[in-house]
Amino acid sequence: MSPPLLSVTLVFRSKPEFDAISHVVSAVSTYVDSSVEQPLHKACKFGSVTLLNRIWSTTVDLEPGGWGIWSVRNLLRTYKLYGKFQFTLCLLEAAKINNVDIARWVFERFPFGVRRIVICEAAKAGALEKLQFFRANGAVIHNEEEEFDVNGEWDEEKEDWERGRYMRFGGLDAAQAALAGHVDVVKWLYSTYKKTEEMRNDYCSMNAAFSVGNVELAQWIVGEVRMMPEGLLPLQKAAAAGYIETL
Repeated sequence: MSPPLLSVTLVFRSKPEFDAISHVVSAVSTYVDSSVEQPLHKACKFGSVTLLNRIWSTTVDLEPGGWGIWSVRNLLRTYKLYGKFQFTLCLLEAAKINNVDIARWVFERFPFGVRRIVICEAAKAGALEKLQFFRANGAVIHNEEEEFDVNGEWDEEKEDWERGRYMRFGGLDAAQAALAGHVDVVKWLYSTYKKTEEMRNDYCSMNAAFSVGNVELAQWIVGEVRMMPEGLLPLQKAAAAGYIETL
């Protein structure tokens, strides 16, 4: 059970008549503490593990006469799909504020895989430490393991249930990092490819580097993937962005 709010404790400290009925402090704290009603992903925006612990450990919705069936915490405990939904949203918020502690907290409580949208958000934010954390704490999906459904899209739901915690690197992750100017992230993603061999859109990575005028990075990617840019699109993107020297 979460401890009473400090503000409530301080108020009752000056009211000795309540010393013999200590449960009143907890009851009042529960009544005024709206923070525990937040969905986890909204709480993640504050970057506070303490707040997440408070929401996670509160038991007010389990008490007799409570509103447990309608609470977000009850959903987390009893409805796996809701937990998976919150897991992904929490990691997205953690990526936006580049907070590894939040990601670690979420990993300790949920067994789900990390979707590609989370990886791309972390790459776009330049969250290299978070990406390294993901690499170290799950199974990477390799090229030959990619499975597609009839619509030509990855069946992440099936993969999650059958394999457990997968890390969905690849796709546009390096391109997102290049567009945001995070050269270190781009190079790290490609430097680890020999071990992971995930499916990445290399042409988009090169185009992204050209479009922000980073010829050096574009040439580095060309050397890594042993491929040349296709067509005039990279040059058109560079020209449109005003990087004449790229031409």
